[in-house]
Amino acid sequence: MWGMDKVDDSEPQKRTYFMWVNTKLEEGGHSRIGFDSMWVDFKNGVVLANLVSSLCDVKASKKFPDDKINYNPRNPLHDNCNVRLVFEFLEKVEGEDLSGIPVNTITKGSEHCSHKSWVSSSSSFCDTALQTKTTWT
Repeated sequence: MWGMDKVDDSEPQKRTYFMWVNTKLEEGGHSRIGFDSMWVDFKNGVVLANLVSSLCDVKASKKFPDDKINYNPRNPLHDNCNVRLVFEFLEKVEGEDLSGIPVNTITKGSEHCSHKSWVSSSSSFCDTALQTKTTWT
């Protein structure tokens, strides 16, 4: 079901995050991402936008900048814009403080840039999402 035969068990935090992301993407009707390409898949902001829109409740989803997200980004400018739009949504609508995560941490698409800072921030973000049932599912 999860393609766990292809997942490296030496990275349990990454594996857990990967499984959680794919569950939420599928619940939102979006395509799954690959374990080995996870960081690259997030690079252009499309997967991030899909994930966040999947987590939004009905009220917040009306404010999601879906019409501004470039779902076919062709250059790094589009990538940065997509990630910034999602960050702005999370900060303004959901009240999340993402000041500790530079946009280029995600748009570089490198596990070495992303793994430590982004997964730890994402973990606290996910904890908030799980605790605030009225806003996040």
